[in-house]
Amino acid sequence: MAVNLSSLPEGVKKGPELDKAKADANEQKAKIDMPKDLRSALEQSNGMSIKTEKGKIVFLPHQKVLTLWKGFNETYTDGKTDDKKAVPDSGVAATWWNPAWIPFAKINGADYYCIDQAPAAGGRRGQIILFRTGKPKRQVIAKSLEEFISMVLSKIK
Repeated sequence: MAVNLSSLPEGVKKGPELDKAKADANEQKAKIDMPKDLRSALEQSNGMSIKTEKGKIVFLPHQKVLTLWKGFNETYTDGKTDDKKAVPDSGVAATWWNPAWIPFAKINGADYYCIDQAPAAGGRRGQIILFRTGKPKRQVIAKSLEEFISMVLSKIK
């Protein structure tokens, strides 16, 4: 199912409209395989902020998604984290960082929700995982972006 952000509850701050041509060019330049459901959500709201029971969740604007993804790839690949051991849930790759994880939202500073495009055995492509930059736990949060957004919206303060 597609993500639908046309009618959001009061208190959700939506971002500006996405410049689709610019977004296409930036994705090609970054060489990112942007998940279709994420791109659809970004076209409906290029970033958004939601206050929940667990804190403020910031859905990142398109350019920030690309910048973070590129930065994480540079920081956490090429042997730079070989000494760090991840503790993943079943279905999540046992690596500190995976370039197939696309960060799209953050909570509590350095914790990022990512779409997992290359799950381990037992996982599901498109599942949402929590990537904590300083901690080894890699947790499955939802089966899809649509499920994640519904879950977040149900916990609005």
